[in-house]
Amino acid sequence: MELINNNALDELRMMDEEGEFLKEIINLFITDSVNTLDDIKNHAASGDIAAMNKSAHKLKGSSLSIGAQALGEFCFKLEKTPSFADDSEKDSSMAELQKLYEDSVEELRKIIS
Repeated sequence: MELINNNALDELRMMDEEGEFLKEIINLFITDSVNTLDDIKNHAASGDIAAMNKSAHKLKGSSLSIGAQALGEFCFKLEKTPSFADDSEKDSSMAELQKLYEDSVEELRKIIS
């Protein structure tokens, strides 16, 4: 699974005549997605899996649209998760989500720097 889908970024670049659109859209993703990430983790911690699924769906869509492939695919799994077997599985999933998010944001920042 690739961290960043360059084909998705290329599509955004094609809409970017002046070179600022991609930068703006990635910065917007970074600003907005942190709240959705927190929502996912808070819903998982409280046991509200239905709300976690909805927040994961939201982050999946925005991630895939800006090329954060691995994050989007992981959010798809969370979106379809009916429950966690135990706290260990939940903690592991949230740690993996956090790592994928941080790695994706780091790569996206490199792309626009």
